[in-house]
Amino acid sequence: MALRVEEVSVEDAERAGWDALLTTEDGFQQTSYLGMQQRLLGDRLHLTCAFDGPDLAAGLVTVDTDADSPWTMARPDLLLDLDASASLPALTCGGRHLGNTRALLRSPHDATALRSLLEEASARAAGADDRCVYFPHVRDDDPLSAQLAAAGFTGTRVDPYCVLPVEGGFDDYLSRLSQSRRRGIRRDRKEVREAGFVLELVPLDQCDLDRLAELDVALLRKHGNDAKTAQSRSVLEGLLDGPQVVVTTASRDGVVAGFGVMIEHTREGATQWFGNRAGFDYEMQGDIPLYFEVLFYSPLEWAHERGVEAIHVGMGSTDAKVSRGAVAHPQSCWTRWVAA
Repeated sequence: MALRVEEVSVEDAERAGWDALLTTEDGFQQTSYLGMQQRLLGDRLHLTCAFDGPDLAAGLVTVDTDADSPWTMARPDLLLDLDASASLPALTCGGRHLGNTRALLRSPHDATALRSLLEEASARAAGADDRCVYFPHVRDDDPLSAQLAAAGFTGTRVDPYCVLPVEGGFDDYLSRLSQSRRRGIRRDRKEVREAGFVLELVPLDQCDLDRLAELDVALLRKHGNDAKTAQSRSVLEGLLDGPQVVVTTASRDGVVAGFGVMIEHTREGATQWFGNRAGFDYEMQGDIPLYFEVLFYSPLEWAHERGVEAIHVGMGSTDAKVSRGAVAHPQSCWTRWVAA
């Protein structure tokens, strides 16, 4: 029997069993997170479902992307160093997040269901005069890579996706690193505390969102993103009504100098944290090594206490993350150009 393909709302997707398709790797595709994104993106965000009779067989998140999209870190022109007029507008597939973008399949090797989703995505792209359909970050170990190649997509290598396993306490973590790295981490952590910074794990609703937005924008602008404080604050506000999140903060004299927001996702009894946003006051931080304290070391201690199995530390600074125990998963951007 042929699959029935429909675009649905986040609410309808949840009722249809979308979250049952999630693996432990899909923290950014849980409906609680997608609902928050739909409130921010409006009709740019689409959820396509393939039904096998009454049962949900597959799902795909797509986002309309153009030169005005504030999400610059995975636009095809910037990701693949292409001319914007030749690559935009485009249809982003697999979720609007950095790293590990994928389709949701009841069976990971269900080529029929995936083909139905890709055909619908291609039809949407053609109808919108998009230049291409693309999955920005697909891990090589995801069966989706081979399926996309077979479907006529072209793969281009992008930065790896890093995951930090939580295997034992902090001493166990250190024991797996080189002796020089262990010394360096102990020295850095001592320097952070001697500088008067206090690390805490706090609920988002107890945070000063204006301050977090200010620091978030500082980090994004440091990396060339023309971010706006109001936009950052709206994202943080959206998370208040979205998925379960945890926030790590580094403060001195009651003022937050650095933070990290992580999405919590539990599937089949396994909980993982997914790095979502971060920011730092670089003047207040000075030469103090806050980055890895806020995003690696303190979260790892708290994750172990809470039974969290892994922290997804995402893309960028791969060598530094791997040297601190993260596992780097190679990724490619898979693109199929839409015929004029």
